[in-house]
Amino acid sequence: MPYHLRMDGDLLRCDFHGTFTSADLARMGEEINALERAQAVVPDRLTDLSGASVAELDYGAISALANRRRQSVIKNKVRSAVVGATPLHYGLARMYQMLNDHPMIELRVFSSQAEALEWIRQPRNP
Repeated sequence: MPYHLRMDGDLLRCDFHGTFTSADLARMGEEINALERAQAVVPDRLTDLSGASVAELDYGAISALANRRRQSVIKNKVRSAVVGATPLHYGLARMYQMLNDHPMIELRVFSSQAEALEWIRQPRNP
């Protein structure tokens, strides 16, 4: 797999590496949905695209992922930070951000993990 999902304390991490395809992106989305259904509290997440080279990924793949997310039932509000260190990664992440309008997901795109973690760890307004 060109991605690795893991819990890091109370944070779900998804780190991409190597080359990934639309099929990999769809598989990752399904794994995240299954993980969310199994958790009492859906965790905030950090997705890091920095180690990835992208292949066969286009608007259709990003749109399909956003559509699946829109249909998923999420038990609580979550923050989702995406790190896009290169212009291509950043652009793909912004495309996903624009398409993801799930009311329970607050998604932001960052150029570094440090910025992303700082935002995720900020206190939330009640």
